[in-house]
Amino acid sequence: LKSFVPAENWSSILDQSADDVAQQIREDNVDILVDLAGHTAGNRLDVMALKPGTLQFTYIGYPNTTGLKSIDFSITDAIADPLDSKQQFAEELVRLPGCFLCYSPPTRTPEVDWRGHLNGLVT
Repeated sequence: LKSFVPAENWSSILDQSADDVAQQIREDNVDILVDLAGHTAGNRLDVMALKPGTLQFTYIGYPNTTGLKSIDFSITDAIADPLDSKQQFAEELVRLPGCFLCYSPPTRTPEVDWRGHLNGLVT
């Protein structure tokens, strides 16, 4: 992501306290704050819990609820989270049409050698 943002607009928050990061987000007048980590390593849900963004979303990092009422919306789809699901979410679900995960395989891939099955090995 860093390569898409002008250097003067990029801030590293790795070693900052949640309060300091939340204050910076407020000072920067961030209207829409999107969490891309969920409950994965290195997440900053501690910042999201402080509700520094006007609207807060979670997307892609963890396909389940964050459990935080401070996050307004979770971006998902009807496959991962069917309309009749009994799963409880702290966030309101925003279902994208089709699949909420985007993947494009590389245009250049090496040839695959399928000889492993000849000796009974799965490789």
